[in-house]
Amino acid sequence: MALQLAERRCESCGAPLPTTARRDRRYCGGACRARASAQRRREAQAAAGTAVGAGAGLPPELRAALDRALAEPLLVGYVARAAQSNWRAAAFILERRYPERWSPGRTSSGEPPDLTADPFNFVDELAARRREQLRPPS
Repeated sequence: MALQLAERRCESCGAPLPTTARRDRRYCGGACRARASAQRRREAQAAAGTAVGAGAGLPPELRAALDRALAEPLLVGYVARAAQSNWRAAAFILERRYPERWSPGRTSSGEPPDLTADPFNFVDELAARRREQLRPPS
């Protein structure tokens, strides 16, 4: 009497998994894994929508506003998570949270800086004072 092993199948498409596959493998390939992941994501979004009130009886304008309100925290979370390893995301957050200090081309008054002013003018003034002090009395 031969021992028969239960044939394992892909959880997404139902295709038989190879007998050499690891025991914890549940999908036959990357496409099935991606399909299952997308399905889980859709189910999670649907569950989140029902928790807030799926909007079954809401007018389209209100439903669109609800979708925008729910999407914003998600996008902010993506940027904040990326800021841990990406300096551009961190700079993006700084520019928007503290524009008076980090926004490019802005000063605390909100006006662009005066580029006509000579930033080294004080050096010229110091040099002129020294020349006057070192000049022999006449």
